[in-house]
Amino acid sequence: MRRILLLLLKLKQWGQSLDSPLAKALAAKSFSAMSLFFVAIFFSSTSFQAKAGIYNETSPLQCVSTGVDTLYYTFNQVPAPSSAATITFYYQGDLDGGATGNEMFTLYDETTTSVGVSNCTGGCTVASGQCLSTLDSIKFTIPLSTLQLWALDGVIEFKVHRGSGVSQTLCTNPGSCAQIKLEYTSVSGPDDAGVTSATAL
Repeated sequence: MRRILLLLLKLKQWGQSLDSPLAKALAAKSFSAMSLFFVAIFFSSTSFQAKAGIYNETSPLQCVSTGVDTLYYTFNQVPAPSSAATITFYYQGDLDGGATGNEMFTLYDETTTSVGVSNCTGGCTVASGQCLSTLDSIKFTIPLSTLQLWALDGVIEFKVHRGSGVSQTLCTNPGSCAQIKLEYTSVSGPDDAGVTSATAL
């Protein structure tokens, strides 16, 4: 493209009219080359922008019941992460006794390592209200290195276990329940991610 522009300049210096057939052909070629150049820049930029995305999925709400002490959550088709993750753990139910009454939910990762407990701060003495009509929540940060291991197979799993003091029948509408939101920046744009869950019997 630079060579074409230099030729046009030479033609002008040689006294050639820019309306001549040769000059018009060179000008058209120059315009075409410039157009291709800027189109290439645009698509290159667009491609780069599409490389990063935000993964943000929330599981269905599940509740413990007679004979059901543990709830299972599965996040499918998760993209490779490029940042740490934030887990928002939502819960409600018979949770007013806190750690002292073992009235709490414990969130475990797929390696059965405890991520944290419901409404726990410091010495785990802060308790959620009993049979709340709305969900309470607490956030946990997961380091990138840990998240990368979880996401290697494209599936991230959690389980929530009720403390022995959490009644399975005391609270209704809906009951003693939990829900998980997982969010992080991914290496690639978000796929059609799916979240499934099953309650263990």
